[in-house]
Amino acid sequence: MLFPLPLTPFEGYYWSDDTREYPTTFLIELGLSGNLDHDAFLAALEQAFVRHPMLDAVIDDRGRVPQWVPCPNLEPAVDWADRSVPISGEGEFIDLKTSRGLRIWVRTGDDSTRVLLQFHHACCDGAGTFFFLQDLFIFYANELAGDGARLPLPELSVERLRDRGIVAPEASLKPSLPALVRDVLVTAWLWAKIVFPKSALLAAPGRERVPKKQPKNGSPPVPANGQQASGEPDSDRGFLSFETRLIPADQAKQLRAISMARDVTFNDLLVRDLLLALQDWNQACAESTSGRLRVTVPVNLRGRNDWNIPAANRLAFAFVAPAPRSFRDRQQLLDNVRTQMDRIKQWKLGLYFLGGLGAVSGLRSVVPWMLKQNRSFATVVLSNLGRVGFRAGFPRRNRRLVFGNVVLERLTGVPPIRPLTRAAIAVVDYGGETTISLRCDPRYFNKKETLALLDTYIRRLSETARRGD
Repeated sequence: MLFPLPLTPFEGYYWSDDTREYPTTFLIELGLSGNLDHDAFLAALEQAFVRHPMLDAVIDDRGRVPQWVPCPNLEPAVDWADRSVPISGEGEFIDLKTSRGLRIWVRTGDDSTRVLLQFHHACCDGAGTFFFLQDLFIFYANELAGDGARLPLPELSVERLRDRGIVAPEASLKPSLPALVRDVLVTAWLWAKIVFPKSALLAAPGRERVPKKQPKNGSPPVPANGQQASGEPDSDRGFLSFETRLIPADQAKQLRAISMARDVTFNDLLVRDLLLALQDWNQACAESTSGRLRVTVPVNLRGRNDWNIPAANRLAFAFVAPAPRSFRDRQQLLDNVRTQMDRIKQWKLGLYFLGGLGAVSGLRSVVPWMLKQNRSFATVVLSNLGRVGFRAGFPRRNRRLVFGNVVLERLTGVPPIRPLTRAAIAVVDYGGETTISLRCDPRYFNKKETLALLDTYIRRLSETARRGD
């Protein structure tokens, strides 16, 4: 029997940071051609939950330590309607003590379907969602196939979820005394750099648009001027809203060629140009901000032996915060970013981040206290999800995956944001296209301002593609 399962330190971090004002949930949106079959989709969802039990569990915190327990026979949280019906509902907050950590909206019509999935980050990370989505659409295609050809399911081991919090290499589980002292010192150094330095705030183009206190019913925040943050009849409000831009294929190809020529990664270029765009934005808003511009970079800790773990968190954080003087020269800033990103990989700083969380997780009140301090740990979050591809043998049409009677035309998403970290960005490569999605704090940004910030970033990337540096 898998449950009960104690929360890992990283799951506890996201659960402790969760509030009605700033829910620690992330979004994945699917754009499909064709209309999803209602009954087949719900049947597939129920089967996918069996394979990915972290998304079908709730938290019981009545004992000494909070733990995951089976979900009490809740109906799948799917809001299904015509495309003309706006996406809204009970609000963005998911109470994991009473609800599973996945909520879904489906909107169909005009031979197309929009699917918005809201995941609680305590349940799984962005990479884990791809394992879930792969299974979901295998089950969906097989439901429609009936007695016809059926897609095989990849092997998964639910029992491996017991080890989901173990991320250190096996050889390092019993370190020598010198290695232990080193690890303690590096962990202390890393956490001092997280907690004590002040991060620059992303300039807000206007005053706060909603009250600091959200209504007790958990309804989505509404700007003070009474307009939805996104401004479109079919758009979401508050934290369920984000904007997306497509990087032209020739520019994306050029950016990757530049990264190879400069001996940096594509991610290094993305971070460098984001920092320049943040500087442009703050200067254009004529708002003086103290502290360094800092980017949170999620670190995927999955290894070659983790291919059969169901959806879960195998993630940590690292931070990139170049010295202000390096902004004077594009190449110097890129070198600084590369150095910091290399250090993250070589020193395995993501593991030390988790080590610090684990060291204090036994003191149940420490992490919540730290997270509730009025501090900005980063200016923005940048998550590069990379190339979306499933190991299952889905057929393809024009480089797009075919799921039974529908084709996945586009996949986008955004990470959560937290107090004082006013924006989060995700980069996705799918079907030969690269998209950049941006979510901004609706208390400070409306749709027009969010698009303006996103376009500032796109312009920096376009300049890099044109200049070749």
